[in-house]
Amino acid sequence: MPSREVLLAKVLCGGIVVSLMLTIMGAMLTALEMRAGRLTSESFFALPFSFKFLIVSISLFVFFILLLFTVFLWKVGYKLVLKYVFGVKEEAG
Repeated sequence: MPSREVLLAKVLCGGIVVSLMLTIMGAMLTALEMRAGRLTSESFFALPFSFKFLIVSISLFVFFILLLFTVFLWKVGYKLVLKYVFGVKEEAG
């Protein structure tokens, strides 16, 4: 069973990734609203196809990059948090 520090480090890493993901999605939506004016479903569908395609492709790219980052951080990053925040060496086994 993982120790309390390991569980807390994993929760901290998960929180960092979730907040990073929300920040990036918010920045993308803000950039889209600034480009398109007041964003409604009608104004989104009124955008040129190439711009809609770009928005969807960038969104999917960012989603999958953040998903990979989440997996990496969950499996490896919590050890860094343990080491530098809690001062705990890597677990044996």
